[in-house]
Amino acid sequence: MPAPRRADQSEPERLQALYRYDVLDSAPEPTFDRLTELAARLFDVPISLVSLLERDRQWFKSAHGLCATETSTSVSFCKHTLGSDRVLVVPDATADPRFADNQLVTGPPHIRFYAGAPLITPDGYNLGSLCIIDYQPRAALSQADERTLQDLADIAVDELELRRAHQKEQTGLREQAERVTQAVELAQDAITLLDADNRFVFVNRAAAVLYGYPVDELLGQPIDLLYGPEERQRLYEEVLPLVRSNGAWHGTKNARHRTGTTIEQEMSLAALPDGGMVRVARDVTARNVAQRTRRRLRAELHQAQKLESVGRLAGGIAHDFNNVLAAIAGYAEFLVDDLEPESAEAGYARQIATAAERGKTLVQQILSFSRRDSLTMTATDISEVVSETAGLLSAAMPRDVQLACELPETLLRVRGNESALGRAVMNLATNARDAVAGMANPCVRITVARRDAPLSDPGTEHAASTELEGVGTVQLLELPDGRQQLRVGRFDHPGGTIEVSVADDGCGIPADKLERVLEPFYTTKTVGKGTGLGLSAVAGIALSHGGGLTITTGEGRGTEVTMHLAELPRTDAAASDSRPHAPKAAPDPHSAASAPADPPRAAAGERQLVLIVDDEQTVGQMTADAVRRLGRAVLTTTSANQALELVRTRGREIAHLVTDLNMPEMMGSELAQAVKQLDAEITVTLISGRTSLAAESRGASIDHVLDKPIAREKLAHILTAGAGDAAAGG
Repeated sequence: MPAPRRADQSEPERLQALYRYDVLDSAPEPTFDRLTELAARLFDVPISLVSLLERDRQWFKSAHGLCATETSTSVSFCKHTLGSDRVLVVPDATADPRFADNQLVTGPPHIRFYAGAPLITPDGYNLGSLCIIDYQPRAALSQADERTLQDLADIAVDELELRRAHQKEQTGLREQAERVTQAVELAQDAITLLDADNRFVFVNRAAAVLYGYPVDELLGQPIDLLYGPEERQRLYEEVLPLVRSNGAWHGTKNARHRTGTTIEQEMSLAALPDGGMVRVARDVTARNVAQRTRRRLRAELHQAQKLESVGRLAGGIAHDFNNVLAAIAGYAEFLVDDLEPESAEAGYARQIATAAERGKTLVQQILSFSRRDSLTMTATDISEVVSETAGLLSAAMPRDVQLACELPETLLRVRGNESALGRAVMNLATNARDAVAGMANPCVRITVARRDAPLSDPGTEHAASTELEGVGTVQLLELPDGRQQLRVGRFDHPGGTIEVSVADDGCGIPADKLERVLEPFYTTKTVGKGTGLGLSAVAGIALSHGGGLTITTGEGRGTEVTMHLAELPRTDAAASDSRPHAPKAAPDPHSAASAPADPPRAAAGERQLVLIVDDEQTVGQMTADAVRRLGRAVLTTTSANQALELVRTRGREIAHLVTDLNMPEMMGSELAQAVKQLDAEITVTLISGRTSLAAESRGASIDHVLDKPIAREKLAHILTAGAGDAAAGG
């Protein structure tokens, strides 16, 4: 039975019910076409229709045997079914006053017989009818036939209901899909869909932004577009097979931006039933950079703490250690002076002196790393420094190693510290010597040159930068000739750049170790062959001079290390240093300044005594012996207070005061001030293993500053020059 028709339905309500089905002007559908075909066959009629009535037209959802899709409601038979829930039967339209003059009766298609069953919705609204039409008059339908026709109409309504439910479901799915799409578009992750051929069929905005392509440009492109050759090979050989076999994959994989830059990403892939894939990628480049930065900062903090610990240790032992070295070095030199030069014992003594000098250099390096030792800068003839260092190196080089030194004829000066620059050249040459050991025709080359043009840019894209605590930004470059170059500091200077280079033809430094060679305590040498401080010390010295350092090397192609220092203009050099430009002569160990001599006869009233104050008795005694060997009378004491008492009682005899800086009763600088207050004519020389502290302590009361262990030629110069030459030993 059809649903009961609403007795009180209005036309607007009926039309709203019709419109809710969203069926008008829709495409033909097999379900409704089968119904009209079945009705025509069951009732043996040429025409069968599913007719839906609007306000001004009747539209045919299905029309069997009729070419038209709609007619005006003014000629509609079906509209007469709207007022009833029963089947309307017209046996002969020409005999029915309602239809006799209807144009569909008087003209084509010349309707004679009509029977229509109302299409009543479950909520009672009449939408139209399912009707059968014949060109010939026919007898009225039996009740069974009317029931059959109504059943067909009810089936049509059921199909309309199913159609509406399906549409609602589809609309819901479509809306859900739209919401999902909107969410995907708003996602910050790159979300894409690929077909079975691994081509993009969907790309969200985040993916387009991440890879630098417009969305429409990515669609249809293979996934290969986003990867370089190596990553592409890994994708097809490792990743995609796992997706096919396991259904999913998650991991990290670098992609490539349109510009060619690398994108570090986390990626998830999931297989789809149609053979395609869902791909979700997240850009983790910034996160990884942050993690690497944190790791680097932790490493730098650890390094800084290590250096601080070394600094504390160095500061604590520097004084005592230098005292030990001073005694060892001093007495070793006495032995060298007193023994036959060619004797084995003299050789042993020279080895002891050399070892003491190495110990002194090591302490200076450690103090430099710990930031506890600064450098006093003066106008320095760089060729003179290199020449003197080369002279020392010649004696230390194995006989089979050639030392070539190329110096310019013109005077080149920098504002620097002679001692530090000499140590730098010494360190580099020592490394070069070790690098060529055992090679045929080994050679170490030291070159000093001036450069006006900027340091050449290798023009390579293969460059990496790291931060090293205490050094700064370190660049590692891949040169066009296949070698690598490490750069740190400043290489170009407006007034000209002085380059001090030490080169060898040794085995070179491997690329994976080059980036670490400036780390303190890192060494590529075997155990016992190096401290790991050499190159680090050189870098620190170059940077402390406002310059830079380059290390150019290649495996099997030797190494060249260059310090780039700012040239000191001639006017500045003349204003800050009036020393002659000629190289210094190396001290003669057998000269009168070094060998024992009888005290000269002093004139009446002339001051002769040298008062030595050092809380370390051994060092004080060694210094006293050195002074006596210079022909001077000596007073020694380990007490600053006792020294003041000696000045009070014998001040007219004392010409020089030589005092240690760090002493328990008072600092050497304080003692100097007190002595000057008692007798201003006494020349005061301050001795310390910490040149920076000594320089900071130097004031009007201090005439000279000497490093510990004491260089005897400098001490001799001070004692013979007189108090008026205050710059000689400083």
